[in-house]
Amino acid sequence: MRRNTRKASVQFLRSHDVWKVATPLVQRAKRTLAAVAYLGRDGGELLPLKPGDTLVVDMSLGAVRQGVTDPREVQKFQKRGVHVASRADLHAKVILADQWLVAGSMNASRNSAEYLAEAALVTNDRRAVADARRTIARWASSPVLPLELEQALKEYRPPVFKAAKVERRRKRVKGSADTGPTLWIVGGLSAGDVPASETRQADESERESLHGRRLRKGTSRGRINSAFNSNFVDGVHPGDWVIAVVEGMVEAPARVMAKTSYPRGRGLRRHLVILEERDGVDEQSWAAFRRAAKRSADLILKSRRTRVLRGDAAESVLGCWSPKTWVPLKKFFGRT
Repeated sequence: MRRNTRKASVQFLRSHDVWKVATPLVQRAKRTLAAVAYLGRDGGELLPLKPGDTLVVDMSLGAVRQGVTDPREVQKFQKRGVHVASRADLHAKVILADQWLVAGSMNASRNSAEYLAEAALVTNDRRAVADARRTIARWASSPVLPLELEQALKEYRPPVFKAAKVERRRKRVKGSADTGPTLWIVGGLSAGDVPASETRQADESERESLHGRRLRKGTSRGRINSAFNSNFVDGVHPGDWVIAVVEGMVEAPARVMAKTSYPRGRGLRRHLVILEERDGVDEQSWAAFRRAAKRSADLILKSRRTRVLRGDAAESVLGCWSPKTWVPLKKFFGRT
């Protein structure tokens, strides 16, 4: 009898590479079992689990009240057909996507994906994979029940991060989604894409930065390109909102999917901010947008310079459009 002598693969991942590898593995997998202690806002984007997959989290009231596990994300997974279980003493971070095992320090949260210095190992070692499968299946014996979820939704409080390193990073970028939405009003843009000679590089860089992420129904991809590293390029993050002002016309809010850059010669780089844009929404004039911002947020826009809004101010300006279709609301824009 011939024995299979396939050598197991083991790879060390650090920081942003952890989720850059883990998320595509889950997207491609036929079946995924995951035990990730804490599930934050947008955890479903990092863990794109499918019907029949299994997820174990710590959804104890202590974790919910601290905000480290968001029961709204649990609810989304259950509606998606994912089997979700809760274990109060869970501290593991283990993802088993088919025959690939990722084990490390990462929680399924934007804080983990964008700010924290994480580390993990990814392997297809058969013994490790089999042990992980048995362990996660054993941990998944207590499913989240409807009454338990209902209570968790009532008790949930947004997280407050106390680690000094995280707070310094958040101050440097002037806020984060943990304190409400971040909205960039980006002025001075011109119509048109990257130069024709750079199209191939730009498209490849965009594909690599997205790692196979899918668009929602009724949306398409757009991008803002810059030949230099501006405050906007440096400060914007995935999940932020962007209102682009292109040659005096204001586009509907778009969500940042990723940002990337590529060399364009002579030691210079071109920077790309990749957006998810709503299809079929008309542009508005700068004058109409100024009036809407004044009505909704008492915001006086004297110039088209780029600026960033957070929290209530960002919520108010975003509220000038329908949250479902991003069609401008007449009560703010008047005749559109």
